[in-house]
Amino acid sequence: MKTYIISIKSNEDSVKSTQQAIWSAKEVGYTEPIIEFDAILPETWKEVLPFNNIFNMYPRPYNVAACFASHYMLWKKCIELNEPILILEHDAIFVENIPDIDFKMCVSFGRPSYIRPRQMVYTTPIDGLQPIIQDNFLGHHAYAIKPEAAKQFCADVETRELTANDIWIDKATYPWLEEYRPYPVHADTDFSTIQSAVTDAGLKKHEEIIEGYKKLYPELPNWTKGSFEYNYINQYYPHIFESAQSTRYVKAGKGLLEEFRETSPDIMADGWNAYLREPIEDNKLLLVSWRMAGSEFAKELIRENYPEATALEQWGKTHINLEIELTKALAASGTKVIIVISDPREVALNIAYYENGLHLHDFDYKTKITSQTIDSPEFLNEIAQKQIDLIKYYKRYFKENCTVVRYEDAVYNQENFHKKVSNLLGTDPLLVDDSRKYQWSIYKNVGDYNHFFNMQTLNRHYMGYKKFYTSYKYPESGLQSLKYKWHGNTSLERKVKEEYVSMLKRNGVTITPSIAKRIKGLNEY
Repeated sequence: MKTYIISIKSNEDSVKSTQQAIWSAKEVGYTEPIIEFDAILPETWKEVLPFNNIFNMYPRPYNVAACFASHYMLWKKCIELNEPILILEHDAIFVENIPDIDFKMCVSFGRPSYIRPRQMVYTTPIDGLQPIIQDNFLGHHAYAIKPEAAKQFCADVETRELTANDIWIDKATYPWLEEYRPYPVHADTDFSTIQSAVTDAGLKKHEEIIEGYKKLYPELPNWTKGSFEYNYINQYYPHIFESAQSTRYVKAGKGLLEEFRETSPDIMADGWNAYLREPIEDNKLLLVSWRMAGSEFAKELIRENYPEATALEQWGKTHINLEIELTKALAASGTKVIIVISDPREVALNIAYYENGLHLHDFDYKTKITSQTIDSPEFLNEIAQKQIDLIKYYKRYFKENCTVVRYEDAVYNQENFHKKVSNLLGTDPLLVDDSRKYQWSIYKNVGDYNHFFNMQTLNRHYMGYKKFYTSYKYPESGLQSLKYKWHGNTSLERKVKEEYVSMLKRNGVTITPSIAKRIKGLNEY
């Protein structure tokens, strides 16, 4: 059976792991030549998989996507050859030879690298070939596939939502999946391009890993010694309590993700994607929005009106769907989520043109970013979809501890804005509208999107996302006219007026006798 191993030629650790895998195969008597397959890179995966996906829920989304793309290309190779092939990942370690067996469609020879505690199936396994017991392969480091299975996988890639490839291939969708025990191939090296690296010094002992799982899943009996579940895992998956994979899993559950770096005391940042407080419990409030949607302005309105939310030390922020276990940890700690949305056409305008496109990143979008593609329904559609995905994800996990507010309401309809925030926080606003937040944000207000996108682009986009616009009460004509409403017809005919003394007091001016003399006779502002 032709054998391929996925290897990243530009990564020294991957090359070393690949050679270790090939050497281990020879040591156990595996004689089939192992062909090195150049892995798809994180920079190019979109060219291979331009399909619907949820890779962003992982700490290293582009690495997960590139891994899936590499397997996808080998499925195509299997179809091209029209014969079964064995697929290995660079961290595969042979401990026994691959048996010569006839399998149905797809069989795993790799020992599971981790467990999914809430999805555990407690069926007693047998030695030899059998249907997979768990819902997924739980690692994709060694499996054989026939052309019939490869064809089905490749067809489904275009229609099913993509996630990590070993999770995507599940027995509910593919009931013919099989596994062979005892597993002849393991994958428990310290090196991983998908998960965060763990050195020998960082490996947790048996008891420490169990304690870590307990904190992530306190409601499960799996970690209680003597329980049926604990005994099952300890008998059939004992390596889980010792492995580097489990250490990464527990570490990720605590929120200390590889992609996060300390940028200041107690603040961990994932590039430009997320900023969280450490420990997790300190994130009392989580601000969620797609880029340039006005979230900071909305946050300042909340901070000045709700003393309970004023302290910056309790705020986290994210532009993406955080990794699932981290999301669950935040939800369990009682974090309240405020999702700030804005008219996608306005957001697209700000992203594309504010500071000459400073916040326009090619890696954020499936659409290849050029001056031409910016003025396209596809680009506008992606902006709208980003906001929809954030709403769906955080509503799902935070439920009543999550609200959606419009940036436009923070500026033009504060009564409606406060109604939602007040319900979430369980307290009333002070009805403050301080000028400082306007000073911080007004320069981001680029202009009227009708002057930047052609009418055909706007019409096609609106019709495709009419449900979103209707749901959040964005008219087809937009709300950009509100930007100029405050001025009236001219700056000399402003329609919004107040007492001059009230304006001074609102901005902290103490009315001393000398000031009272200066403002005498001024009744409006």
